[in-house]
Amino acid sequence: MSERKLTPEEIDRLFEFCRKHYVPEYDLQIELVDHLASGIEEQWRENPDIPFPIARINTFEKFGVYGFSKIKEQKEKELRRKYGRLFWQYTLEFYKFPKIVMTGALTILLFMLYQQVNSFFWVSSILFAVLMFFNLWYVMWFYPKKQKIRTIDEKPFLLINFLNNRQMAISATFQLPLIAIQVLDKYNYSYLNNLTIMFAASFLIVILGVFIYVYFLVLPAKVRAHFMMQFPQFAIT
Repeated sequence: MSERKLTPEEIDRLFEFCRKHYVPEYDLQIELVDHLASGIEEQWRENPDIPFPIARINTFEKFGVYGFSKIKEQKEKELRRKYGRLFWQYTLEFYKFPKIVMTGALTILLFMLYQQVNSFFWVSSILFAVLMFFNLWYVMWFYPKKQKIRTIDEKPFLLINFLNNRQMAISATFQLPLIAIQVLDKYNYSYLNNLTIMFAASFLIVILGVFIYVYFLVLPAKVRAHFMMQFPQFAIT
């Protein structure tokens, strides 16, 4: 006697079951349906007469009182850890040979610019203005055109939500230059025009530039590439 297996209709019902239990993301549904299907078929190996709804509930109860939410939180943490490691990997490359040559050169050039202008306030204000321009360009053109992932029927994915949520950090990140300018404008900033502070500012601003480049350009490109590799059939190119 052959073992009882799930039918395509029953698998579709498992996907619907996940959606009704607050898991709209398709990539997470695939994993959960696999867990549910394995649990159901394991019960059928012992007793093939168990009705599908009962076997499904028995398997679902093994997820505990929080249901699928705990697994969803775990997957979100895994994504943050994975791309957090990638962030530091690509960032630290700018402080290793050969990229450290470029990073060091930018730091020295910026320091020389501070010395030439001899105004910490004005040089910093111009740099922050450039940063704000980059913010507008990124939000209004680059991200929607180059990095945003669009899916057929706007099907949600955990990986896409992760990418979109990262972009929300832009608002907070690009508020920092405005705050910095306001602080400098309120206080006597002439004491900042010394070599030590100018060099420290040059070093930190270059680091900030590296952070922004990796966070908003490199990582989203990696997320998009990973999605295209895993779910090319759902992507609108």
